[in-house]
Amino acid sequence: MINTLCRRLGTPVRNTADLKQAMLTDHLRGSKRPLFIDEAHRLHVSGLEAVRDLVDDAGIPVILGGTIDLSKKVNDTTMFYGQFNSRI
Repeated sequence: MINTLCRRLGTPVRNTADLKQAMLTDHLRGSKRPLFIDEAHRLHVSGLEAVRDLVDDAGIPVILGGTIDLSKKVNDTTMFYGQFNSRI
């Protein structure tokens, strides 16, 4: 998912994952551009964590579309007090 976002925004894809995330954050910070992700239920947990980091670090709104499986993936109310679920 991060590679796709990098390509769409013209950010180099050949960097490390942390550097790509930082470059995306810098590119999107303050833009208030919403990020729409359809089929979000197909994302792995690491992809969802990357989305969460973009929300926190870049301050952009993110809209996730998906099946009930997405809700199950982000339901952390009993384990982590809803820190992830509260962002969705």
